[in-house]
Amino acid sequence: MKNTVAKIILIALLSGCASERSGFIQELQSYNNSLYRDVMPSVYEIIVNNGHGTGWSYGDGYIVTNKHVTDSSKESGERILVRDAYGVIAVAEMIGESSKYDISVVRLQAIQPVDIPLSKGVAIPGDLVYAFGSPNGLEKSMTSGIVSGPPRGEFLLHSAGIGPGSSGGPLVNYKGDVVGMNTMVLNSPFGIGMGFAISSDILEKEIKKIIKEQP
Repeated sequence: MKNTVAKIILIALLSGCASERSGFIQELQSYNNSLYRDVMPSVYEIIVNNGHGTGWSYGDGYIVTNKHVTDSSKESGERILVRDAYGVIAVAEMIGESSKYDISVVRLQAIQPVDIPLSKGVAIPGDLVYAFGSPNGLEKSMTSGIVSGPPRGEFLLHSAGIGPGSSGGPLVNYKGDVVGMNTMVLNSPFGIGMGFAISSDILEKEIKKIIKEQP
């Protein structure tokens, strides 16, 4: 995929006629199609107390999402249900959470998740990113944008479209690696809503800590 993206950018820079531009668009669409197929099996809808959020597979059956997505299960005593990309629903076990960073880790026993890797580097302004999740209940959705500015504390600021239901969903780079986890959106009546995602370096540290400290 690395070579594919480099080729797409090169074609875009050299394109001067309609046929070349059409070829560029076809290359880009084909790449986006492939990325969607690769990442979506690792994305899960989290269903708690009639509410919805998103999660993603970290490895060994662990699913990561936002703490505010799973909080209502503790308040109501209801089970945490997880639905995969094929419509299979399973009960998830709560493993642990980080209140400071709004991270929750659950685990599946009934189905084997398809893992998605964490990025080894921190995304920087201008990087292409793709958000996966269930904005406004529209499950199996992918939107695209860029990292829009320098980090705000533990958050990446990005322009990929997200909404209620996107919380806990992965923000991935062009390689399909997780660079962040969508947590909230800042909507303004004067312009486009901006997404905030917990960066991959924070995620890696906190997820490992949660798993290690489980009872």
